[in-house]
Amino acid sequence: MLATATASLRCAASIGQSPHLLNMKPDLTDQETDALARLLRETIDADRYPFVPRVQMWTGILAKIRLEPPKASLALRKPEPLSALKHYEPPRAE
Repeated sequence: MLATATASLRCAASIGQSPHLLNMKPDLTDQETDALARLLRETIDADRYPFVPRVQMWTGILAKIRLEPPKASLALRKPEPLSALKHYEPPRAE
């Protein structure tokens, strides 16, 4: 058992995770999880710079607590089709 725990800690440290956070899971009710997810979503949507590391970290946290697929980034979205061009004529001189 001790060898397995030590190997697990070594593995976690090698991939950049803090060993003391391995088994730490928040004990939140559904209502608390919804409130946290709503706060994160509003904060992410209101941020002017969606590609900075702090927003990417918040998006990762949101994906973990809500288990929802990540939103497509602006660069990956398909452009909306343009409306048909309108033909304008100059006003008639009467």
